[in-house]
Amino acid sequence: MLQDLKSEKLHDLLFQHGVNLAKTSAWQRKAILICRKPCQKRLEDTEVKPGHIEGNWNLSLFSSAEGNDLIQRIIDWAKPF
Repeated sequence: MLQDLKSEKLHDLLFQHGVNLAKTSAWQRKAILICRKPCQKRLEDTEVKPGHIEGNWNLSLFSSAEGNDLIQRIIDWAKPF
């Protein structure tokens, strides 16, 4: 039923079931991203690339310039140094 449904029709369908997308949080409309963000450190004579978990609760649309930049940064983080 939802396949190939345009966003306007999706909004109307949800509204008929009591959900107003305009009043929901951005993370509920777009999801969240959790990833391991690397940080390079030097221990004695060795460089290591540990990471910490980072969450993004306000994602840009992946089709936007900011979203595209985010995707590229994550791809770059996954590359070995």
